Formats: sequence, C-alpha cells, structure tokens
Amino acid sequence: MVHKIISHKAHFYLLFVLIALQIVSCKKKEIKKISFETDSITDIDGNNYKTVKIGEQWWMTENLKTTKFKNGDPIRGAQYETQWIRKLPAYCKYDDKETGTGLLYNYYTLIDSNGLAPEGWHIATDNDLKKLEMYLGMTQKQADSISWRGNNEG
Repeated sequence: MVHKIISHKAHFYLLFVLIALQIVSCKKKEIKKISFETDSITDIDGNNYKTVKIGEQWWMTENLKTTKFKNGDPIRGAQYETQWIRKLPAYCKYDDKETGTGLLYNYYTLIDSNGLAPEGWHIATDNDLKKLEMYLGMTQKQADSISWRGNNEG
C-alpha cells in the first residue's frame, strides 16, 4: 500500500514538473500593438465622415452618402431596377432607408471620370484592402487569395 502511495506521489510530482516546464518554456505570442489616428472629412454635399489611420492608410469609418460627384454634377437616384442597371451612374438607398447608413452606388458611378470619392480620396482597390489586411496580420498568401480571405484579422 505504501508503494502505491509513493508511486502516485511520484507520478503527481513528475506531472507537476512537466507542466511547470511546459509553462516556463512556452513563448508568449507577440501581439502587434496597433495605434490609430482619427480625423474627419467632408464631401461635396456637406456630409461629414469620421476617418481613421490604420498603418499608413486613412480609411473612412462610415459609408459614403453623397448624391453628387466631386465636381458638383448630380448622381441620378435609382428607384427602379431598370434605372439601376442602365449604363449610367446611379445611387439608391439601402432598403429604402434614409442615408444614415450610406448609399449604394452602381459600377458606372464608381468608374465615372467625375470622381465619387471626396477630394483627396479614392475608392478602395483590392490592393488597398490587401495592405490593410496584411497590416492586421494576414499573410501575403492569404491576401492574394481570390476567395474569402483571412480568419480574424481586424
């Protein structure tokens, strides 16, 4: 009986030592400290947007809701699908709600030479998104993927 107690104690101490060694030898994963700067911009309609600098890039923290190009030309509001799919610039409200959530713009609005983004800004490209994703921890291989990218970045 004494042998069993000693044996159990020996196993317990051996297990304790192994766990302690594992804890001591584990490398703490480095957590990248991300700092942000904030600011704001105004579009041609007078809408004010909060902005944030992430890495070396500035991003709007709100959806665009302008009804004019940056040169002042109006963008046509589409109320029907036939107006939306014409090869002309158009916007619509998301779920027919007011512009608090921003507006949706068709492809022809995005590529129009009059420019949709506020002065000094541009519509984000895939390369812009890749830079952001990699700054937040994604690998180059993940960022270059053409399907769903990353895991929990951002």
